[in-house]
Amino acid sequence: MLLGATSADLPAIFLPAGPMLRGMSRGQTLGSGSDAFKNWDERRAGAITEPQWMSIIGGIARSSGTCMTMGTASTMTSIAEALGMSLPGASSIPAVDASHQRMAAAVGRRIVEMVNEDVRPSAIQTHDAFLNAITVAMALGCSTNAIIHVIAQARRAGRPSGWTTSTA
Repeated sequence: MLLGATSADLPAIFLPAGPMLRGMSRGQTLGSGSDAFKNWDERRAGAITEPQWMSIIGGIARSSGTCMTMGTASTMTSIAEALGMSLPGASSIPAVDASHQRMAAAVGRRIVEMVNEDVRPSAIQTHDAFLNAITVAMALGCSTNAIIHVIAQARRAGRPSGWTTSTA
């Protein structure tokens, strides 16, 4: 979505779907992805019963939203926010939280203002904004896919791929 918005260079703002709620099974907090794979291997080995497996599945995907771990979706919504393409705080609101609806309303108000002010992705996605986004990604222990996506986004925004701390 951000690549398309950047290509069009029309006022745009990103509202993340938000992560799903985390779950529990057998007294352990579950995360999507690695817990699914780990427990599937245990299920195939016969160490997990069918009822236990159903409890795990119910805990891994217990609400709407993206994965609740720092995978690609959470990483990229954090990067979009740090880049300036989302409102502050938008990337961390769970999909089913009431604050998500309030953020959606705020995003609606802001995009109308952005259209009136003619604020475009090319004005937001500066060299410094990309450095900020990369810094946030590294601080979060981001997904390994992050650098691929950030480079693609920077290229689409017409920013050089050889970043330094200099703004020259």
